[in-house]
Amino acid sequence: MAVDRYEVKKLTSPTVASVNSYLIWNLDNRQAALIDPGRGAELIHDYVREFELQLTAILLTHLHTAHIVGVDLVRNWERMDVYAHRVEKGAAGASVLLDDECCLNPGGLRITVFWIPGHSPGHLCYLLGGHLFTGDSLLAGSVGSTADGEDHCRQIRQIRDKLFRLGDDIRVWPGHGPSTTIGIEKYFNPWFAV
Repeated sequence: MAVDRYEVKKLTSPTVASVNSYLIWNLDNRQAALIDPGRGAELIHDYVREFELQLTAILLTHLHTAHIVGVDLVRNWERMDVYAHRVEKGAAGASVLLDDECCLNPGGLRITVFWIPGHSPGHLCYLLGGHLFTGDSLLAGSVGSTADGEDHCRQIRQIRDKLFRLGDDIRVWPGHGPSTTIGIEKYFNPWFAV
């Protein structure tokens, strides 16, 4: 059985919020997807050309402005589907509305989707090979802010029940800050202390 090989290019916006966007692609067929295009999205076009990629999808973890400000710019280059959870405010602008956990295959990229409500009602995380893109749900040493204690507890429970079962070696690529691993967060993130 052939093993898919993936590459990740992290792009951090030059703003106070320092939002991380990710260009991900299959090394064999050059099919790519973009996660959370924030400010600085114009650089993505340069990378797509440099690495000779075919951009097939935009995957949104949630619809807070800093994470989606570059969507229209990228969609002007070529038509592609935009994926978001249907309960997100403003999700009607997405072309593919997701309900719950599922598997996607845009351009042959095998992506597993996890619904992790808390930071936002329809917050999604995307697993591609050994790479997990967590948006603002799970951060290095922290978790995303929530509106109230109930949302916070739900988010913590969902991270434990869904993401921490993926394996300690899974690389976590959050919406802000440095990358980490599931193992580091499971054992050292203060929000999950036993």
